[in-house]
Parts: sequence; structure tokens; C-alpha cells
Amino acid sequence: MDIERSQQVLSRINPNKYSTRLMLMILMSGLIPVIIFAVLNGFLLIGLGVLIVCLAVCWVGVSFSKTILRLREATEQINQGNFNVSVEPSLSGDVGGLAEDFNRMVDQLRSTTVSKRLLEESEYKFRTLAETTASGILIFRKEMFIYANPAAEHITGYSCDELSKMTFWAMVHPDYQALIREAGSKRLGDEYVPYGTYEIKIITKDGKEKWVDATAGTTFLEGKPAGMVTMFDITERTQAENALHGERKKFQSLIERAPFGMVMMGKDGTTRYINPKFHELFGYDLEDIPDGKTWLRKAFPEADYRRLVIEAWLQNIESIMGAGEMQPVSYAVTCKNGTQKMINFISMGLEDGGYQTTCEDVTEVMRSEDALRDSEEKYRNIIEKSLVGVYIIQDGRFKFVNQKFCDIHQTTYEEVLKSGEASFKIHPDDRKLVIADMRKCFDGEQESVENEFRIVLDNGEVKTVKAIGSSSSYKGHPAIQGTLLDISKEKILEHQLLQSQKLETVGRLAGGIAHDFNNVLNVILGNAQLAKHLIPAEHRVFTYCTSIEEAVFRAADFVKQLLAFSRRQLMEMKVVNLNDALKGFKKMVGRVLGENIDIKVITGHDLSPVKADLTQIDQILLNLVINARDSMPQGGELVIETFNRSLYAEYCRFNTDASPGSYAVLSVTDTGVGMSQEMLSKIFEPFFSNKDMGAGLGLAVVYGIVTQHNGFINVYSEVGRGTTFKIYIPAVVEETEDEHEITPLEKKASGETILVVEDEEPLRNIAAEVLLTLGYKVITAANGEEAVDIFKERYKEIDCALVDVVMPKMGGREAYDAMKQIQPSIRVLFMTGYSLNGIHTNFILEQDIDAIQKPYSFDALAKKIREILDR
Repeated sequence: MDIERSQQVLSRINPNKYSTRLMLMILMSGLIPVIIFAVLNGFLLIGLGVLIVCLAVCWVGVSFSKTILRLREATEQINQGNFNVSVEPSLSGDVGGLAEDFNRMVDQLRSTTVSKRLLEESEYKFRTLAETTASGILIFRKEMFIYANPAAEHITGYSCDELSKMTFWAMVHPDYQALIREAGSKRLGDEYVPYGTYEIKIITKDGKEKWVDATAGTTFLEGKPAGMVTMFDITERTQAENALHGERKKFQSLIERAPFGMVMMGKDGTTRYINPKFHELFGYDLEDIPDGKTWLRKAFPEADYRRLVIEAWLQNIESIMGAGEMQPVSYAVTCKNGTQKMINFISMGLEDGGYQTTCEDVTEVMRSEDALRDSEEKYRNIIEKSLVGVYIIQDGRFKFVNQKFCDIHQTTYEEVLKSGEASFKIHPDDRKLVIADMRKCFDGEQESVENEFRIVLDNGEVKTVKAIGSSSSYKGHPAIQGTLLDISKEKILEHQLLQSQKLETVGRLAGGIAHDFNNVLNVILGNAQLAKHLIPAEHRVFTYCTSIEEAVFRAADFVKQLLAFSRRQLMEMKVVNLNDALKGFKKMVGRVLGENIDIKVITGHDLSPVKADLTQIDQILLNLVINARDSMPQGGELVIETFNRSLYAEYCRFNTDASPGSYAVLSVTDTGVGMSQEMLSKIFEPFFSNKDMGAGLGLAVVYGIVTQHNGFINVYSEVGRGTTFKIYIPAVVEETEDEHEITPLEKKASGETILVVEDEEPLRNIAAEVLLTLGYKVITAANGEEAVDIFKERYKEIDCALVDVVMPKMGGREAYDAMKQIQPSIRVLFMTGYSLNGIHTNFILEQDIDAIQKPYSFDALAKKIREILDR
């Protein structure tokens, strides 16, 4: 009987209802018989007996009523959920049996309720555990899921509804399908399959692969078997294990392939492992050295040396106990094949009491260290004897300098370190920049620093130095180390080279201008002379033509200055004595200098001859004398002298224009105002002048002429102390040539044919007209190519060629070379304004080829042509 049914039965029991009926029954059954009996028989005793019976019945009724009431109260408590009640029967028999039945029913209800409550609590606990556990729980029947907890949803990515529509196999990775299907099928059948644990991969809803630790078993649901799988996501653990496995393999591979030998010894001294490199180094394997004693005996066969090794080992063994590490030690080890190697050993204690030792072959290293020590000694000697200064700066102070550094500063090592400051003797104007650059190097803004700056020595001398420094380390701390070079001499040479380049550049310009101007002058002069040839000398036009000639010659002199400055002047070089240039010079320049200047001319004794153009030497003297006059406005003394001088290599190191050898020197000294260093650096620049008026070409022209004579100039001057110019011209061993006048040409043409090659038509026409006037036959060509073509056809009738040097298409030299291929004995007279364009430098002079300078006169051309033809 269940609780509800029992309560329904007990609710029908009403003790009040049964008490009333009982009392009426007692009265009816007791009083009526007594009354009837007493009336009929008049027996009082019988009535009394009846009364007693009635009272007994009443007592029984009351006891029955109490039992029923107790049952009623117990029922109410049961309705309220209290099953710890019982009813003591007041009577025996059926009523007592009713109470006993009630008590048995209550015991049964109590037992049933407790079981139900325990079941509900168990179900609650299971559900709570299933819903909150981190392990996924899946229950399936007929391959379909019928339950999935939240953890399973999280692991698989599928919701419970989605899982209920799919099979377990759908999420199993293909690699594990066969294994899981076989075991799962058996569990869903009648065959018993014990619980199994698997590590498998599943595919989640989003397509990712996960590793799970799955435990599968069989359960019963509603009396029927069902499969149950619990799974735990072990993806991270598996990945970590795989990574650890990979690292172990890498570590094992590293040990196996390590470039150093490795041996592991147990606590008892047995050899547990040696790697391939160990075997490669020594030739021993585990069978050769099963323990440490055997290793020591074989590796160090010489007893005394082995004893030293063991003693050193025992002294260090305590340091490696407890997984410590011993300092590296090196020993000479005898290998299996008998060879010896220097091996560096590093041992480390292991937690199990054993130790491992790495072995590195340092035989070559130690040899290299010995070589390095030798190298360091050599390096130290090199540093100390270096021709450049070497320094180390740290914390803004010098920490080391070599002897050359001290020599450059004209000081001692002790004085440098005592002063210490990195700005030691740097010129005040340069100090700020140098220190700023060094700071950038210290701060890591740049790896190296390079500076040119000045230093001031104790005697006041100023030197220019070049310092190159780079970031480095000195005694474990940042530093700058570098070199210092005295470049004072180089700066002088650099300035001279720059000056030379300036003059070269402007010289090219001047040469080009002079060339073109000469062509114009040549047309003017030619026409004027042709006109004079056609009219009598007493004619008024003849005088005009003469004036034109004089003007052309004055202009030509100016052009010669430009050509001399540009070093393009075609000079008549002869072996001469410079003393010849001074003959009569004092009288000639007297009017130029004035009476307030005293001039002295001192000629050197046995002066060496030189190869020079005396006309150009006169030009040098004239320009220097005029320059000296201008520097002595209040008068003074001018000394011109000549002497011999020999120059040696040491002197030439400081003057790039000079070469070792013998020279004839022309010196011009004045007592004028002198020049500052700044002015001295500019005096040879074109158009530079310290005068209020003047073109400023005088000294530039001097420089050009001297350079063209393969000489050089030195200038000495101080403000207020005058100036000395010294012209050095190389001496020669040839005999001087006698000067002679060229007599006027008496003979004219003898029917010869001249090929005139000139690209400018006016010049070509003038030259042809002059030659025709002289009686020559003339063939003209407008350029080199045309001239060569003509020469190929008519070379047999051409006696001489008058060729311009600079022409388009093919220059004069190229045309000359082409004509020589046809007729090697061809006679040529070159015409030139002497520009560098189209001509190899000095080829006319070098090959001793005849040339005439533009503008040329009628007589000069006639004489030169006749001279060539008459050879």
C-alpha cells in the first residue's frame, strides 16, 4: 500500500461517529432488557446484572473510540510528512489488530518515502555532477545520442539538440573511425565489452581537430543497454606532450650531433652514455671505457701525469656535487690510436649523484692562443712604432696613447694621461665641434667619427690633424679608439692642388677665347696686308692699313698673355741662359719703375742653361717688375738675380709642382708692403688684384708661362717686409743656341701647290689669297675629311699642306695622320690659336712639327712656307 492509498483509508475513520452509535447500542441493549425483565418478573438482581453488562460495553466503546482517535491523529501527522509515529492499541482483537496494521503500514510508508527521497537526492547529485563536470558525458543508443551534458557541448561545439540528430561516429576523426566503430557496435549489441579508455581525435563543429581522452562503457537505461562515453579535452596536454616529445628528440639529436664530446657517469663510476663526438674525438666506445677508472688509465697512461689529473679532479669534485658545475680544465688526453690532444673538460653534477662531462678539442685553440700572444706582442710593437697616433678615450679622458701620438703633440705619455682631457691641445675654435662628435659616438648615434681639426703646441705652432675614431670597449666599458694623423703637409699640398685646378679650369676658358680671337685677328691682319700689297706705299690707304696691322699686333700681344696664362702659347723653345734675358733689362724698365726705385741686377756665375722662350721670360720679368713697382708706392729697392739650385726629394714632398733635380732660378725681390697669408693664397688666381684698377692677369700669366716651361714658382712675403718671387726652371745639359735674325725671304713661289685646310671660310680665303699672291697654286678644303679625300686623289701634285689644328668632323692632327698613311713624306705647316680642343697636349712640340701662330703676318707665312719647301 502506498502513502496516498493509506491516507485515503485513514481519512474514512471518524472516532466521534463510532462513539455515539456505540453508546446508543449499549443503552438499547442494556436498558430495554432490564426494564422488560424487571416488569415481567420483578427481579432486581437481574436488572443490576444487565446494568453491569451495559457499563462494560460502554467501557469497551470508549476504549475503541480512543484507539480510533489515536489513529486519526497519527494520520494527520503522516499527512504532514511525519512518518515517525505509532499507535498503541487500547483493546485486543480487531481494534488492536487495526492499530498493529496501522503501525505496519506506517513502517512501510516510512521505508518507501526514505527510498524515494534517497533516489531523488541521488538523481539530483548525478544531474548536478553531470551538468557541472568538465568532462563531457554522452549517452547513445542505436548510434544516436540521447543525452549530452554541457561539457560535451563545449568540447564538440554542438548543442544537445544537434547532437541528438547525429551519430557518435560523425565527429570521430577518420583515422580513428575503425577502432571506435568496432568497440561501439559491440557495446550496443548483447556482447559484453569492458570499459575502455582511448586517446582519439575528434572533429568539432567548426572543423577543428581536438584530442580527447575518451572512456567508453555500457550502461542500462529503462532496462535496455546504452553506450556511455565520457571525454576530457586533452588537446593542450597532447600538444604539450608532442612538443615535449619533439624537444626531447631535438635534445637527443643535439646531443648526438653535438660538436663536443659528452660522457655520462653514474654515481658508482660506471659509464652510462657517450655520444658520437666523444667516440670521434678519442676513438673509445662504451666497451673500451666501462667505468671512470678504465677511462683514466687509458686517457692518461703516464702514471705521474694521471696522478696529477686525479688530484686536480678530486679537488674540484666537491664543487660539482648537488648538480653544480666545475670550472673548465684542460688536459693532454691520449686517444685510442695513440695520438694526443689537448681537451677542455667541463663537468656538471646530476641530481642522482652522477655527473656528465663535455669534452672539447682545444688543441688548435691553444696553438692559436700561443700564436695570438705572439701576435699581441707584435701588435704592441706595431702600435708603439706606428707612424700614426693611436689613442683610446673613455669617460672623456685619454686612457692610452702611443708614442707617435705624443710626438705629434710634442709631449710625453705621462703628460697626456695627466691632462687626460679628450680636448687635449685642440684649438679653441675647433674644440666644441670635436667634443660634440665624440659624444655622438659615445651615445651610439653613430658608430664612427672622423674630424679634421687644429691643435696648438706649447711653442704656439698650429698643426692640422685628422682623427678617426670608432665605438669600442676598454676594460669592459664603452670607449672610443682611433688614430690620429698629422696632415699639415697634406693640407698644404691640397691647397696647392686646388689652386692648380682653379688655374687649369680658367686656363681652358682663356685658351678657347684666345683661339677664337686669334682667328678674327688673322682675318683683319690678312686683309690689311693684302690691301697694302695692292697699293703703293705713298697712298693714304697704305697708312691706314699699317695702323690696322699695328692694332692687330697689339691685340695679338694681349692674346699671347691669355695663352701664356692658359699654358696654350706656342713658344719657340731654345737652350738659353737666363742671364741673357737680363742684358739691357735694367735700362729698358727704368722708365717703367721711376726714379724713386733703386734696381739691382745680379747675374749668377756659371748659371746652368735652360730650355726656354726668351720672349716669354721677358714677359715674366716685366709682369713681376710692374707688380713690385705697385707694392712700393713710396719707392724702395728692387733686386733681380739669377743662381743655380739643386732640389732633393724631401723638399719636393712639400711642393707638388717640384721634382728633384737641378734648376736655374730667377729671383725678383722688392721692399714693398708685402702680402698677408690670405692674399698669398689667391695671387695666382685669374683676375685677382689688390689694386683699385687693373685686370689682375699679371701673376696668372706668369704662373702659366712658368708652368709651360715645366718650372714652378715660390713666393715669400710678409706684411711690411716685402716680397720675393723665385722662378725655378729645369736646367739642361745642352749647349746654348746662338740668336740670329731671320732674314727676309727673297724668293717667292716656284710653282708649288699648297693644300689649305681651314674650317672658317674667311680665314681659308685669306690664306689662299696670300699664297696666290706669293705665286703658289692653291687647293682649299673646308675640313679634315675633305682634305683627306682631296689628298687621296691629288697627293702627287701637292707639295705642302697648310692645316688648321681645330676643325669639326676631323681635326688637323687626324687629317695629318691620314695623309701620312698615303704619303709618308708629306710636308705640313699647322696653323693654330692653340686651344686644347681637338689636339693632344703639346703634340706639335713633342713631334717637332712646324706650326705658325695665329694671327700670322703675310711675311711670316711666306717665310715659314718657303723654309719648309726648301728643306
